[in-house]
Amino acid sequence: MRSIASAFFLLFTSFLYANEFSLHVSKVYDVDFETTYEDFSIIAVDDNHLYPGRLGDFYYNRKNTESDEHYKKAAYWYKLSAKNDNVSAQYRLGYLYNHGKGVTRDDKEAAYWYQRSAELDYASAQNNLGVMYASGEGVDKDHKQAAYWYHRAALQGEIYAQYNLGSKYANGEGVSKDSKQAYQWFKKSAEQGDSLAQYYLADSYTYAKGVAKDLQKANYWYRQSAEQGDKFAQYLLALNYLNGEGVEKNYSKAIHWFRKAARKEHASAQLNIGVMYANGQGVTKDGELAVYWYQKAAALNSSSAQYNLAYRYHKGLGVEQNDLLSLSWYQKAAENGHVDSQYQLGVIYAVGRGVKKDPEKAIYWYQKAADAGDQYAQYNLAVRYEEGSSGLDKSAKQAIYWYQKAAEQGHQYSQYNLAVSYDNGSLGLSKDLKQAFYWYQKAALQGHDGAQYSTAWMYQNGAGTTKNKPLALEWYQKAAEQGHLSAQNNLGVIYETGDGVEKDQKQAFYWYQKAAEAGLAVAQSNLGLMYNVGRGGEKDPKQAVIWFRKAVKQDYAKAMNYLGDAYSEGNGVNKDNELARAWYEKAAKKGMSLAQFHLALNYNNDSPKDVKQALYWYQQAAEQGHTSAQFNLAYLYSDKKSVFRDFKKAVYWYQKSAAQGFVGAQNNLGYMYANGFGTKKDTEKAIYWYKEAALQGSADAENNLGGLYEKGKGIAKDYKKAFGWYLKSAKQAHSDAQYSLGSLYFYGRGTARDYLKSYMWIKLSGDNKQTQKALSVIAAKMTEQELQQAKAMATQCQSSNYTECN
Repeated sequence: MRSIASAFFLLFTSFLYANEFSLHVSKVYDVDFETTYEDFSIIAVDDNHLYPGRLGDFYYNRKNTESDEHYKKAAYWYKLSAKNDNVSAQYRLGYLYNHGKGVTRDDKEAAYWYQRSAELDYASAQNNLGVMYASGEGVDKDHKQAAYWYHRAALQGEIYAQYNLGSKYANGEGVSKDSKQAYQWFKKSAEQGDSLAQYYLADSYTYAKGVAKDLQKANYWYRQSAEQGDKFAQYLLALNYLNGEGVEKNYSKAIHWFRKAARKEHASAQLNIGVMYANGQGVTKDGELAVYWYQKAAALNSSSAQYNLAYRYHKGLGVEQNDLLSLSWYQKAAENGHVDSQYQLGVIYAVGRGVKKDPEKAIYWYQKAADAGDQYAQYNLAVRYEEGSSGLDKSAKQAIYWYQKAAEQGHQYSQYNLAVSYDNGSLGLSKDLKQAFYWYQKAALQGHDGAQYSTAWMYQNGAGTTKNKPLALEWYQKAAEQGHLSAQNNLGVIYETGDGVEKDQKQAFYWYQKAAEAGLAVAQSNLGLMYNVGRGGEKDPKQAVIWFRKAVKQDYAKAMNYLGDAYSEGNGVNKDNELARAWYEKAAKKGMSLAQFHLALNYNNDSPKDVKQALYWYQQAAEQGHTSAQFNLAYLYSDKKSVFRDFKKAVYWYQKSAAQGFVGAQNNLGYMYANGFGTKKDTEKAIYWYKEAALQGSADAENNLGGLYEKGKGIAKDYKKAFGWYLKSAKQAHSDAQYSLGSLYFYGRGTARDYLKSYMWIKLSGDNKQTQKALSVIAAKMTEQELQQAKAMATQCQSSNYTECN
């Protein structure tokens, strides 16, 4: 609930002071009325201008009579005196005409007598004449004239004129707006004790209007005004005690002054008393009393009180729960322009809380609130425009408009949805990863776990921002700690692979398990793999199978493939090729290239064999870019024994696989170019692909390069290069290269003739008729001692894994 304690600001133009007189003729009440009247009459008929005026005062002050006859007599005597330029009588006569006391109300006549008195420098008349010019009563409205007469009176120290002049300077009416001048005149009036001037002087100190901000002085003058009964000052003084503004926070004093203002029907004071009872601030927490004060304020049309009442009826706080009364108060507040209430009405009609669902009314109130700037209503409108629901036509433009509005106000879900739209290039937006990252990060900083996950992913992959693995880890961690399952899984991957962090298999296991136990299929599959190989804990193939099965229940293809592996190898389950094939096929049919490859292998190698099916599934995986499948498919097409032999197709798939760096394909492609199988013979391309494979350590490719250079097929013979490549291959135990290397040593081609090394390499190449014959020829060239030495060299070379072969 968003309880609102509204501050109340009074416009300077709300009050203009006009003086009312109340002169005391003290001696009159000490003697017999008739005698005194006769005495005054005798003097008055002599046309002395003072005494008729005093007689007028006498009659004016007889306010305890039931009729207004005393005002008529006062007016009679004032008129006599006024005609003789008695400034006081002129002023008083003007007042009577102004208010219709003893005479018919006549503002023009009032202005006339005020003018007469004012021109004779009577301060109260000057002030009241200013009021008439300000309001346009009896004269044409003229703020300059009003300010002029206020100024004349103010200079004489007239308290109300000083205030009125201050208000003119504050509002720039009849004078140039000047907050310093306003402050000066408010101060003069306030120091004479005017409560309204004291209030506005406090306002000047509060908001630094014409004077430096000083909350202590502000509270001093609020108190001066409040003690004279000004309810607005009482309210603001209370508010400052409530919030500790310029004074030490004091709930007891706050509620004291709130009560004083509340007794004068100050709605915001009543509202705040309700809030204090609701929260137990300075009083014992009491829901019923909170409701009582909300009701009082609501009756005075406080929209915030109406909202709080509605909320309490909805929740049953301090009152019996009642959705209909809740709706009624929300309606009243909403019609008063209370934005939160407008939003709540939208929610009520959208979900049908206490009323029948009404999408049109929901949209009406959401629109009202959204237009007034409510971010929650803006979000709800955006969602409905995106979905085309609640009677709204689907509109990507409107959806983005309202998401943007709400996002700019900090609405995290709107920020996230806006980011998703930029990320995907949806809702009419062009894909813009920088904008996506910007809005993801905005939402992430507010704690949106999905945005934190996306922010992490973008840092991890350098999408829309510079790659930053430490920050990726930080944001994954934040999202994971909020329970975001994909973030937990990705943390597991980071710790397992050591991606930007030191490898930690226990941490990987921990995060996989968190996500797996919460039901994330990929994490269940990953946890199964951890159990399968014993990472982060003890190896337990049976547990691995349990987790694979959990993931499989969610139709997760990778886990189906891993189950296929388990049955194929008898790992955690009894070996069963039929079940292995079945699980591979389930995953393969979901398009998983690895499963398609495994299924092809199964058909190609395991019983019952079906090479046609193997070819089909190799093809499926190969078309998805699976390099091993591309290689095996090419091999099936190039194999001399294959019924599907097709050298052109073989070359095509070897090229695909080789381009992805698959070393066997690079070597075989080189072989196809070297021999012109399925393509035009091209030694340069053969050498290129052999070298690509050789750079990855392919012994076959190294041997094939040696053969090209030795025999000069398509290139000039080069025994030195042949020797170098054969040596590399031979040291990887390639028997053909070892035999060829021995032959080069025997004939001294590309190196010095060396029968010992010739014998050593040919002996290492294998034991067959060819090698035996060659060894006999070499042995005939050596002494017995050299022969034994060569045999010892072969033994040492092999036992050292080809590191000590000299």
